[in-house]
Amino acid sequence: MTGPNVTIGMRLKRLAALRSQNAKQFAETTGIPYRTLQDYMADRRKPGAEHLAKLSENGCDVNWLLTGQFVNPSIMAKEYGFDIESDAVVADQDLLSKLMTMSQEITDAINDAWIKKYGHSLTLEQLLKHLSSLYGQAIIVAQGLEDQILILRKHGTRTNAIVEIIKSAILKRLGDIGSAAEAAGGSENTLAKQNNRKHDYDS
Repeated sequence: MTGPNVTIGMRLKRLAALRSQNAKQFAETTGIPYRTLQDYMADRRKPGAEHLAKLSENGCDVNWLLTGQFVNPSIMAKEYGFDIESDAVVADQDLLSKLMTMSQEITDAINDAWIKKYGHSLTLEQLLKHLSSLYGQAIIVAQGLEDQILILRKHGTRTNAIVEIIKSAILKRLGDIGSAAEAAGGSENTLAKQNNRKHDYDS
């Protein structure tokens, strides 16, 4: 979750959602007082060193929380439920970080397509589900290309070029962004279509 409008509170909410926890459960897990955590999630306050340490002890990449950039992306991969089996991929932290950024950018594009068509954003749950799926697919593709990635690295190929190869494979699976947005919407998409038909009938 990057971008100039993304706050620490929004990232904390995302982290709790990834663990299927509400704010109270997340507070109990991390040892941060519930009211204090609520203030952090609402961006009324920013966590200090003590609470950042507690979050770090509970597997949160503090650099990601504060800046949106990953110091250790393999930690976030585990948060999304993916064990990275390839040693080469695990060691390539820059690649993992940029694959997450790529997944976020595609998710944002899918959400933009949904907003353009239906006038509102996908839910946080839908966005997280799609982001998790995209990141998982990217890791799977990267692991499948492990030998090729090692060769490309030996020849000095930059990470961005490798990410573009993986991105092409992901987009090929997705098809066009509009169709991906429809799929991401799921049951809400069906409800939106029903509402649109009702509106047309009433008109």
